[in-house]
Amino acid sequence: MANHILSIVGWGRDATHGDYWLLRNSWGTYWGEGGFAKIKMGGKNLGVENSCSWGSPAPMQAEQERAAPPVSTKTYTTDATVKAGTYFDYASAPRPKARSADAHVRVVSPLPKYEDAPASWDVRAVGDAKVNFASPSRNQHIPVYCGSCWTHGPTSALNDRFNLARKGAWPQVFLSPQQLINCMPPPADKTQGAGGCLGGDPADVGPFLGAHGGVDETCQNYQAKNLYADFKCAAEGVCVNCEPGRKGCHAMGQPALQNNFTKYYTEEWGRINATDPAANAQQMVAEIGARGPISGSICVTPEFEAYTGGIFEDTTGCTSLDHSISIAGYGTDAATGKDYWVIRNSWGTYWGEQGWARVRRGTNNLGIEITAEWTTPKL
Repeated sequence: MANHILSIVGWGRDATHGDYWLLRNSWGTYWGEGGFAKIKMGGKNLGVENSCSWGSPAPMQAEQERAAPPVSTKTYTTDATVKAGTYFDYASAPRPKARSADAHVRVVSPLPKYEDAPASWDVRAVGDAKVNFASPSRNQHIPVYCGSCWTHGPTSALNDRFNLARKGAWPQVFLSPQQLINCMPPPADKTQGAGGCLGGDPADVGPFLGAHGGVDETCQNYQAKNLYADFKCAAEGVCVNCEPGRKGCHAMGQPALQNNFTKYYTEEWGRINATDPAANAQQMVAEIGARGPISGSICVTPEFEAYTGGIFEDTTGCTSLDHSISIAGYGTDAATGKDYWVIRNSWGTYWGEQGWARVRRGTNNLGIEITAEWTTPKL
């Protein structure tokens, strides 16, 4: 009798053992072959061939269509029903006036050059084949509001760089922001936040992952809360599994050499934070065009919260860096000739352009060209 549901994602033939099914389980990437398994076809093996179900996707459809935007000379659209504070806590978020104090950097390889960068680049459409190397979008506010953008921007960028460096080969890397919330100490520069869901410095993420390593999301699911008041996480704060019944949860990797899991490390990490935003913009293009997405910071405004599409251009002049995002590409709009950044936010796919946005490039719009961070994956 069947007692567990999984997905069957392929089949193949082994030279020694014959035909097999390729299964994807839901017990974390530390189980089986990165969360997957091969089992022999035929012979009623585990009852896998007794029954199955399938579905085909229908065209994407919005649950509720937005009202048509009013006629405007703007290069972007907004939703008037989105009020200030829907996605961002203006009262509690750190609003530093300057870039954070310099964190430790490790730069070994020659830095990319602006003149070598392509005219446009987008992690969702790389090369002539327009291959998508973007990792899944995230929502930092579920199940509760949490000011953890500083973990999402850098890890999303690094996920993509792992995918690019490995040419999309399985298994895909999907780093856990919750591990950073649990284990990273508050920033030394207190203007950047008080740690965890109370804000942090994205420039600290690269050095931390270089020293301690990051884990997959299935090791430490996102909970949107501080699990350790002192940020000195126990082993359960890194990678955990919970057993059936009342047996409770236990740290993976315990006892020693048992229940092992994979850690992912950074090789190099650096910052782009010259005093000239124009120079930063060029180096950001160089870095993205050569090695992939980076993390950056912006000022959140009510108009940005309400953004639904197009090339966003702020008119308030706000450059207080209070929100971290990943900058995953750049380009030039054919209709207007305006340069833009491709950014991925962490407010869910119902925000912006499926969780993404285009922001005016070359004008330090929202302070986006004040500072940025990059990391390279250790393969």
